[in-house]
Amino acid sequence: MSDAFSLAHAFTARWEGGLSDHPADPGGLTNHGISLRFVQDLAREAREECLRLHRNCETCGRPSAGQCVWQSLDLDMDGDVDADDIRACTRVQAAMLFRRHFWDQLDCESLPLPLAICLYDAAVNLGPARAVRQLQRALNLLGEAELEHWTPIAEDGHLGAQTRQLAAALEEVDLAFRAARQCLRQRETFYRELALRRPSMKAFLKGWRNRVAALGAYLGELERGGLVIWAMLGKALSSVMGSVMGSVTGGVLGGLFGKKGESSAGGLGAELVRAGERALSGRASQNEAQGRINASEIEGAPPSNLRLWRSFLGWTLSLLFAWEVAGRLVFIPLFLPELEKDLPPSALDQILALLMGMLGLGF
Repeated sequence: MSDAFSLAHAFTARWEGGLSDHPADPGGLTNHGISLRFVQDLAREAREECLRLHRNCETCGRPSAGQCVWQSLDLDMDGDVDADDIRACTRVQAAMLFRRHFWDQLDCESLPLPLAICLYDAAVNLGPARAVRQLQRALNLLGEAELEHWTPIAEDGHLGAQTRQLAAALEEVDLAFRAARQCLRQRETFYRELALRRPSMKAFLKGWRNRVAALGAYLGELERGGLVIWAMLGKALSSVMGSVMGSVTGGVLGGLFGKKGESSAGGLGAELVRAGERALSGRASQNEAQGRINASEIEGAPPSNLRLWRSFLGWTLSLLFAWEVAGRLVFIPLFLPELEKDLPPSALDQILALLMGMLGLGF
């Protein structure tokens, strides 16, 4: 599981709940966000492709290599794709399908993180083409308003090179999060118009709007401090716990998403460090000056117990933050969902407040 996908799916998984069969839902029976209509459409497309390419199931080597799309949709492995597959769908299987058919197919990894998160969640909820059109509309609006040299991109629902270039240009001037918020405004407008056009959809409007508001808050956490804390954790993991955490983290995530060999915590740490450095770039000179002041103040000073306690507190809070994000939001829901109801209330807000307070005070 890539770092960016982990952050994106951690949010989306919260809103794609368990088994449901709402009469007004055009997707039909749904489990963990995977609908019967979705898997049957994919199964039909896979069959049509095989017929077009003259593939024969008896001689094709794709199933044994794990590359058969139709086989990946037969979740209960009974030889067909029907409602029983939806009922059998697990959180892990849902995450794998979402990644393959939304995240990877749209190449969300190539976008700035906030735009990747927005696009992925919208694609899961609205469909890829509509999600891309909303992204393109948001990029055009912000590019026209903020960029000195801007060329409009086609709002055609195809995520091509020009769309990625405009997204990168906005990220270069620190406007990626603003572009993401513009995406959310486009999305909420669509929901309102849909409910007006199709009254049966009004039953979902409140939930859709709550989802958009929650995604805005989630992005706000990342913008205000989440990336900073992830960078701190990345540095700690790569420098202190590289070999141990590399094998554990890589083994778990590689086993989950089939990325064997990509088990280095150094790689994870490096990616987080890069994200944090982008978030902290404006403070570089200030930090350098403060470092010189600190060095001159402590030169020749005896060891300080305060510094030891400060270091201990920082490590403790960082590990608690890692548990709240990676453990509570990702690991427990995916692997031990039966324990979710027994978990104590989340303390993420308090941990973030303490960590940001330490950063703000120069700790």
